[in-house]
Amino acid sequence: MKTSPIRGSLRHGPESDSLPPFRPTGSRMEKWRRSRAVAALIGALLLAGCGTVPERGRDMGELTLMLSTSAREHSNQSEYQAAAHDYSRLAELAAPTERAGYLLLATREALKGNFIEGADHTLKLLDQEALTDDQRLRRSLLQARLALATQRPSDALTILSDSPPETLPQSVLAEIHELRALANERVGQTFAATRERAARQDLLGSDDVLSRHDNEQALWQELMTISLDAPEEQRTLAPPPDHFSGWLALARLAKGQPGSLQEVEDGLAQWRRLYPAHPASSAIVDAVHARLSQIYNRPKQIALLLPQSGKLSEWAAAFRNAFFMAYYDRVDHSYQPVIRVYDIGDDIGAVGSVYDQAVADGAEFVIGPIRKEAVEALLAARTAFPVTTLVINYLDEDAKTPPGLIQFGLAPEDEIKQVAQQAWLDGNNEALLLAPNDSWGDRLTTAFQREWEQLGGRVLEFQRYDSEASDFSKPITALLNLDDSERRASLLNKRLGVQAKLEPRRRRDADFVYLVANPRVGRLIRPQLKFHYASDLPVYAASSIFAGQDTNRFNRDLDDVAFCDIPWVLSNDARTLRFHRTIDKLWPKDSNRYTRIYALGVDAYHLIENIETLRAFPHERYFGETGVLSLQNGARIFRQLQWARFVRGHARPL
Repeated sequence: MKTSPIRGSLRHGPESDSLPPFRPTGSRMEKWRRSRAVAALIGALLLAGCGTVPERGRDMGELTLMLSTSAREHSNQSEYQAAAHDYSRLAELAAPTERAGYLLLATREALKGNFIEGADHTLKLLDQEALTDDQRLRRSLLQARLALATQRPSDALTILSDSPPETLPQSVLAEIHELRALANERVGQTFAATRERAARQDLLGSDDVLSRHDNEQALWQELMTISLDAPEEQRTLAPPPDHFSGWLALARLAKGQPGSLQEVEDGLAQWRRLYPAHPASSAIVDAVHARLSQIYNRPKQIALLLPQSGKLSEWAAAFRNAFFMAYYDRVDHSYQPVIRVYDIGDDIGAVGSVYDQAVADGAEFVIGPIRKEAVEALLAARTAFPVTTLVINYLDEDAKTPPGLIQFGLAPEDEIKQVAQQAWLDGNNEALLLAPNDSWGDRLTTAFQREWEQLGGRVLEFQRYDSEASDFSKPITALLNLDDSERRASLLNKRLGVQAKLEPRRRRDADFVYLVANPRVGRLIRPQLKFHYASDLPVYAASSIFAGQDTNRFNRDLDDVAFCDIPWVLSNDARTLRFHRTIDKLWPKDSNRYTRIYALGVDAYHLIENIETLRAFPHERYFGETGVLSLQNGARIFRQLQWARFVRGHARPL
């Protein structure tokens, strides 16, 4: 009888997590000795059995225990490839009835470490006809994870399409809902993803604090991005006190524009009456209250500290114009603060006195300055700020930030972190780096390597290029080890005394290229990578590769390159398009040159009424033009960017 992929009951066995607990010694020498002992014992047993699996007995039991302990130790130390290898060896040595369990564990560890090919190979070794019901279930869950890791979310949804029996353990049901949520997110079905996350939240135990927190944050952020009033969605809702309906009702409250503080209180009180046992944490409900209440506590006077003369005056003008554009586009016209612009020019020494004058004039919120040196000068004589001050730059990460100061800008480190994470989620391990030989290239590649290695990845090669050049064959051949291949071919011809034409071979241990380039260089490098036998090697690029002009005539040579950028240049949102039309009409000469600065100015205005909620509730987000904004450590705005890929010359959001 054929069993449904996600049906069955779970029992303890080698495929479960119920192996004897392992307590690490913390000694590298002990780990080395144990590894040597395991290797020696395997060798002795194989020799004794003339290369075959030895008979089961005391030695086999000792070997199984040592390998099991080694596997658990490697897994605890995040050495997933070694753990997968240990479980694979156990599968080779195990009786037929136990073999599948160890192969499932080996697959799990390989997936943890992002060794996708190894996981796929191990999973295919399973004899499907010999699997028990619970092993079939575990295999299906691993297949779904593998499909997600290889960018096949639709396949994951197919694997998990059957309704699981309620008799399954809650932890397994929660995992199924998590995988469905991830798959729905990948195919753009955000509403379906929120339903899965809401179901998962009901299944997570109260002792699993971290999972509940992370799942709730993901659910809430998704609810903030979608329309909650579509007719087809309303038809699927159950009446109160259904938990999912309660999540939607709370999200509608958070997005509303109440007429008074009393309406805020009344709305939340009614929600609590309708959903008395709702699983939303107090942090979420309190944040909704703070978000709505902040509307009635906005600053009455705002100061902009910007250079209206000097080398950054044009940059500052674009920022200022976007700020006022957002102000005039505001929904609530009852809010009419006084906005004063103070010229700080290029005189860094005068920044402090200008700031003090703005506060003395009644400013309750200050925006600026924009130069890092000016920000540092402003901090030099202050241990705290009298009013909330949003500086448009970032200090060094180890710099102390006084209370009242918040940093906001277009730091490339935000982007680099997300490129590394996405490349890792795509199942990659080994990276090649290609960047210009200047301080900008060094900054981005150094940051990328740090993030990549923290995730567990490895940088195989890093090559620099001259950004003024047009021929990049030398750094590309060195990056791909083609120069070594050509030298070997030349040496072989010399030894054989012939002039055979041998095709060079690029290195095969690399998973992708991280490219730092401007649009001109990117359009030249991508075809040259293809020419040098790397057409199948994925390329992840810095956002600098996209000029913001989605024209296939210019970008056809960038096809298949993936990058992340701000919604301002990728989104088709009605408000964003309206802003673009205004800028093209009023400032046509600067619309492309300062496109990302305009986005920064728009978000700076909207942060005024959102900053206190972001500061009080770390899980809160503002969905802006420069990204999904959050406040880290109460001092730095972090931007979650949008992913895109060039397809037929167009930057297509993913």
